[in-house]
Amino acid sequence: MSSDERRIEQTGDGRVLLRARNGDVIRYDDSGLILNLSDQVVADLRQRLFAALDAELLGDLDAWNLRALGEWLFFEANLPGMPGPRGYRRALAGGAILAETPGPVLGVLSLGGARRAGAIPGAGAYPYHIVAPEDDIGAVGMAGIEDAPETHRAEGLREQTQDALLAEDMLRLRQASGRGLPLILARCETDRAASLADLASGKAFDNLMRAAANLKALAGTLNKPAKLAALSVDFALEDILTPEAEFAPAMRALLERLAKALWAIDLRPVPALMVFDTTASAPGRDRRGAQWELAVYGGEMGPVFTLPSYALELDEALRPTEAAMRLRARTEAAALMEIEAGRGWHCPRILLAEWEGKRAIRLRTDAAAPLVLEADTPFGVVDCGLRIEGPEGAIAIASVMVDADEPRDVLIELAENAPRKGLMLSYAWDGPGALRDSWTSPLAPDVKRWALPARLEVHG
Repeated sequence: MSSDERRIEQTGDGRVLLRARNGDVIRYDDSGLILNLSDQVVADLRQRLFAALDAELLGDLDAWNLRALGEWLFFEANLPGMPGPRGYRRALAGGAILAETPGPVLGVLSLGGARRAGAIPGAGAYPYHIVAPEDDIGAVGMAGIEDAPETHRAEGLREQTQDALLAEDMLRLRQASGRGLPLILARCETDRAASLADLASGKAFDNLMRAAANLKALAGTLNKPAKLAALSVDFALEDILTPEAEFAPAMRALLERLAKALWAIDLRPVPALMVFDTTASAPGRDRRGAQWELAVYGGEMGPVFTLPSYALELDEALRPTEAAMRLRARTEAAALMEIEAGRGWHCPRILLAEWEGKRAIRLRTDAAAPLVLEADTPFGVVDCGLRIEGPEGAIAIASVMVDADEPRDVLIELAENAPRKGLMLSYAWDGPGALRDSWTSPLAPDVKRWALPARLEVHG
């Protein structure tokens, strides 16, 4: 190398100390020296920094290519429960093995009553991608018994809650479409609150915010951002104190408080996912009308009703069966994918019932796609789940069809003359329905967008 190529020169800004023919070698700024190293030198440094270690450090695992960096061990492995070899990491101090993943660490969080904390035993799919805060509680939360501890570490799951199943199906859909598989922290928090006001000010709420803070702390240790991917609220059956007329405003207040608390820790909130629950119909606390109001007049934070409960199999205690939990998870994962793509998730809502001629009633909906009356419905309904009642009782229905000219409307032909005033129409109000839109997903073919229950006066 010539003396010209190796000379130290002072440039106009005085920031170059050594320059070669192919550019600056050493510069400096207020923070110190800046070295421009060759690819060969960088490769040598990488080899030194990521020195190979003996795989026995991990125990008896099918693992290889161990490297230590900072507080972490990085390695490749073929681990049980996973579809093939992948990259992983584990803290040098021990603890859970985590999948080495792209993008932010995602949070799947929920708040509600006892039903929400139901779980299926077992580790489930993607066991190194779906974790919970390391507090020996798993994804089921503290149940309002004690304060959740602060932690920046994570652990694997021993059971599958609704949140864990949702995370699993989110990963399954991403994998089916060739997308990256992130690390997801799942946590549900419940307590013994008997009203939405109690839930908004109770230990479950505080513990959920601790889980959100732990999500951020975990992401920080991995040098990744944290992002809330899903937030669910289940509290229709458990609220036994809020008057029916106050339920919808109280739910909006709860969602607003959740949003403010998440913003306060620099987590962007997302609209809350809910199931339209038609089982909560005890005297004095019928939530069906309030849920219809929330579905039609939702706020910025939702709720997004992903499906009605008539599409789910419930046991004698009105808790979802394992099959129902898995169907709900598939539906919500599909909904989140549609929302992420900017298409939104929109179960059809019946907004208006009006006379059309002497014996016909038109139902107007806000369906995002043409309607379908499911002839082969698994729910065993009569008249597609529609019922019309007058002052003297039920009115017989002759036929139900989707209007060929207005495929987002339903036409009902009555079997007899009926009074023009005082008629009430209900859909799936006291049982299942058979109305959905024509949306389908190639990645989740059994997921449908079923119409939400409704009860309206017939006008016109």
